[in-house]
Amino acid sequence: MKNKKKKKSLFEKISTLSFLTLIPFVIFLIYVLTSVFRETNDEVELPKIMIKDIKNVRIAIDEYYRATGTFPNLELVNTDEKLEQIFFEQDGERIYFKDFLKESTMPSTPSYKDLPKTNKVTIVTSFRKPTNDGGWNYNIETGEIHVNLPENFFGQGIDWKSY
Repeated sequence: MKNKKKKKSLFEKISTLSFLTLIPFVIFLIYVLTSVFRETNDEVELPKIMIKDIKNVRIAIDEYYRATGTFPNLELVNTDEKLEQIFFEQDGERIYFKDFLKESTMPSTPSYKDLPKTNKVTIVTSFRKPTNDGGWNYNIETGEIHVNLPENFFGQGIDWKSY
């Protein structure tokens, strides 16, 4: 009996070579897709967080107003003592805004793209010309508050100045 060495066909050689080059390509593709997914995930999660924060702040402002008859002076958030300074004194008892907000600090707009994280509150009389530099725009006379972010900031099509 003769031992014949079976020669690999051209197709088998190309198949093996293709498979070996395909492995690094697949690994690279997985890396790219996961990094894109992470960024997309931020673009989905951050607006959800902002919407939740807007609702919480608006509810706290409304409850504070119902309890005190005045809107909180959120401009004091920009000071060192922050929410500790926002209170209404009635019959020797202090009613703190932070108790309605149920947080020790004012929520912040997140660090994203070229804007830093900030919870600065800007007092405005009109919401027509926001500065879009993060934080909050607040009308102390009406209690209306909006996030101070550019339109479509997270790529979700949300006009933040009117939200």
